[in-house]
Amino acid sequence: MVELEDLKPSFSPAVAAEFIGTFLVQFLASACAANAADNGLAAAALGTGFAFAMVMYSIAHISGGHLNPAVTAGHLVAGGEDLQLREGISYIIAQFFGSLCGAFLAKSCLPIEALVHPFVTMGSLSDKHGEQVFIMEFICTFLVVLVFYATVIDKNRSVADNAAPIAVGLCYAIGIFAVGHMLKTIMSVTRPTGGALHWRGDESSKDIRASCSLWHT
Repeated sequence: MVELEDLKPSFSPAVAAEFIGTFLVQFLASACAANAADNGLAAAALGTGFAFAMVMYSIAHISGGHLNPAVTAGHLVAGGEDLQLREGISYIIAQFFGSLCGAFLAKSCLPIEALVHPFVTMGSLSDKHGEQVFIMEFICTFLVVLVFYATVIDKNRSVADNAAPIAVGLCYAIGIFAVGHMLKTIMSVTRPTGGALHWRGDESSKDIRASCSLWHT
């Protein structure tokens, strides 16, 4: 039975690692997305995938390297013995705040002409085709959670521990390659939300509405 105490956020080195990791991913992936405006979708896809893999290598031994509320929620639902409810909630809060800080730094550092791209979560389908957006985002996010579970959580896994970040990073890259031009897909609710909250006006409200479609798992 869940006690009220289990729902109170806690602070630990693992929670701090999730904050720092999500902060770095948001900053790096946003900069990569800005370069995609001139260098094509590959800059965003490969840059985001490498960013997730690199940061996951750095913090996996501390927090598991979730870097995504969907992964944390999936871990809790799957009943991972190494993650308690209280710590999982703390992870998700840290991920959102890390994303906000990373988005703020990226917006502060990037030139004005580059700010059109990294914080826009709207693709060619996002505004008028909600059903298709939901299905594609669900599949891409499910893929990330599935691969994370199979390579990190599952005790019967056959893949080497040091290969997991590469597999997870490839999931993000493949997802963006597959549907990024249609959805501006991120496969993590923290990234578009963090970016959108730094905008003003109608475009910001569209971004936040679009980011809600990412929270499926």
